[in-house]
Amino acid sequence: MLDIDRMMTPDEVCALLGLPGRSTLYAQRYRGDPPGCLAVVVGRHLRWDPSDLQDWLDGLKAERRVSRAVGSIRQSRG
Repeated sequence: MLDIDRMMTPDEVCALLGLPGRSTLYAQRYRGDPPGCLAVVVGRHLRWDPSDLQDWLDGLKAERRVSRAVGSIRQSRG
């Protein structure tokens, strides 16, 4: 369930993720790439649920761990 009071603005998401500006976030949304595509439209505004962003970041971390593990296996096989 969404808690509107907890929803993040584009500026807050950019600050959290270190994005250079809202235009980057909006471009990601247009392309259907996260985190832009994770936004919810509330009236005329885009808002992000912090738990959706956390899930996305956790997924990136998991992908990176798998990628490193596969790379080390390939190196050991030579």
